[in-house]
Amino acid sequence: MNEIVGIFKRLWHGDELRKYADQFHYGNREVILRSLGLADNVYFKGRLQHGFIPNLTWENYFKSIKNSLPISRTPPFFAWNEAIAESCQRWGGMSYAIGSPWAHLLKKVPNLEKPPRNELEDVTALFPNHSYAGHSIDNLLDHTYINPFRGKKLVTCLYWSDFVNPKIKNYYESFSDFVVCCGYRGSSGIEIPWDDLGGRIDFLPNLYGILEKVGRVLVEEVSSMFWYGASLGKELVVLSDSSHYRVRDNDGERIDTYSSYDIAKQSGLENFSINKVLNQDREIFEQSLKILGFDKIDNARSALTQYSATDPRLSL
Repeated sequence: MNEIVGIFKRLWHGDELRKYADQFHYGNREVILRSLGLADNVYFKGRLQHGFIPNLTWENYFKSIKNSLPISRTPPFFAWNEAIAESCQRWGGMSYAIGSPWAHLLKKVPNLEKPPRNELEDVTALFPNHSYAGHSIDNLLDHTYINPFRGKKLVTCLYWSDFVNPKIKNYYESFSDFVVCCGYRGSSGIEIPWDDLGGRIDFLPNLYGILEKVGRVLVEEVSSMFWYGASLGKELVVLSDSSHYRVRDNDGERIDTYSSYDIAKQSGLENFSINKVLNQDREIFEQSLKILGFDKIDNARSALTQYSATDPRLSL
């Protein structure tokens, strides 16, 4: 009887799990549940930040939400850090800084014995820009830009939609030692976002496994991968001065482009260069912890549990 009532409620009110589908992307919800010791059937009645975007873009995003929805109908936004949460609050929204899923993942990673540094120095991971549905992105990165930084072994990690595209995968296989994929992002709200199709729950652990085995990280822009690598003490190279970020607002979805140099400065990095190896130093490491919200992990339980609910479909 309860199952029948639940079905009618979802038909009448809409399915909340699909409404908050983005928390299932990249297994973010599952990482946070394990970090906080919460049950598998818990979900959060709000939106989770799942990637790095500069503060200016967040301002535009929160402004568009305020203009399109009454504040009473705007779900809370769970941000990586205090700066993003405050940006949301300036536009009248509810927001809580809870730390990034990456920070929660590293909180639970055991102190494994790491390979000697000299074994990592000549292994490099490349993270090209990835495709966006409905948008044209040139993600066939000219390998001549990579060669000065590739070391003895190059591992290219492709986004799932590029990994299954033969043209893109074959291109990177032509000059990489390995081409890998961390896993599927996850389904949209009109599908079954909580399904583990394509290994979305293992996405962040798989990414950690790749980054832990390399000494250098190559990215095209100041991205999530840049900060993840910085948090693990990796050498970093940003290959382009153009950083692209996908933005949703009242007019739909678009790609905003900023200077990587300006984004780095806005993020607190004074000693930043394009096409140059950024050796790990105290400034980069400390800023990565701040951007990723390592200091906000302890805030997460109280913020999330007041906006949590359960659904039997989520029990693993």
